[in-house]
Amino acid sequence: MVARRAAQALTSGQRSEANCCTTGSSEAIAPRPESGRPACDAGSARPWVAFGAWVATRIGRSAGGAAAVRTLLLGTMLCACSGGETVTRALHELEGLAFLPASRCDLVGHGSSFADCSLPQALLMDRFEITRGDWLHYFGSASLPIESGWSQGSHNLPAPLDFAQAEDLGVRRGMRLPSAREWMRAAAGPRALHYPWGPVPQRAYANTMELGVLAPVAVGTFERGATAEGCYDLLGNVWEWVTERVPGRSEGLPTGASDRVSAMGGSYLYRRRELYGSDALNALNFDPRTASRDLGARHCADAAEYLWKAAPNWGEGEVVDEKLFAIGRRWGRDAWSLLNELQSRPNAPEGLAQLARGASAL
Repeated sequence: MVARRAAQALTSGQRSEANCCTTGSSEAIAPRPESGRPACDAGSARPWVAFGAWVATRIGRSAGGAAAVRTLLLGTMLCACSGGETVTRALHELEGLAFLPASRCDLVGHGSSFADCSLPQALLMDRFEITRGDWLHYFGSASLPIESGWSQGSHNLPAPLDFAQAEDLGVRRGMRLPSAREWMRAAAGPRALHYPWGPVPQRAYANTMELGVLAPVAVGTFERGATAEGCYDLLGNVWEWVTERVPGRSEGLPTGASDRVSAMGGSYLYRRRELYGSDALNALNFDPRTASRDLGARHCADAAEYLWKAAPNWGEGEVVDEKLFAIGRRWGRDAWSLLNELQSRPNAPEGLAQLARGASAL
């Protein structure tokens, strides 16, 4: 029974420590929802897992059988992965980005200077909040924010970051914190919705105080709360830093304090609020040195510049081509014009053509 369950867990795609393969730099990637899948395909791994399960059924009842089963199945899976193509960190990062086309976004009825959240050029935005796994990849465990240590099972939780830490991580990734207008365009969409998912509130679409969880949850948990362009948790879970001060409430600062910075979207410690009203945005103004478990970030980048610089690092091979095609298809026709221009440039990396093919697919 132990062997059967272990084999089912490995072949069913459940997230686990064994479900991480290595990057081109031999570093394990903590998986995100819909990304970070094993670099090897399931077909090549399945015979090894089946063999491991067959042997495990013969030792599983012995003393220490359960531990032996886990070790054997993990070893056979990694053996299968080692013979396949690896997924580079650059491709893993690309899988976690949403494409926001140049478009208008007018917050109808909002009276501040932030009413116009239009994008003059295409933007790539993190689909998920920055995770603890992301932080560990770039900075390691020697400089963990806030807490003295993070358990292995917490890598998909949002990373608690102060403003400087969020900026530094963006630089490491070749990205940056969004402006308030860029963040609002990602959250409200070109239709300027009052909630990421639509025009009306929904109780179980975001991790806010009403839900009663009162703790951060793994990024991407609330599937129904995602935007049409595929960004998750823009309302609730943790506040997200932006680079502008916006109309909103202040936390731990005297009224009129000049050094405050804004974060947007609310958190699990605050009640659900619409993204914008007549005179304020769903924002809170903090001292930039503030560090809290309910304060994190997501990054963005100008699409053309980022894609051109990152493309040589995506890797090559059948698995890479399939992933790039799938990403382009998810981004859709809105991305095709830009991708076609990029892949038409002299000496353009082949990966850009795969993205363009995916974006043009029906």
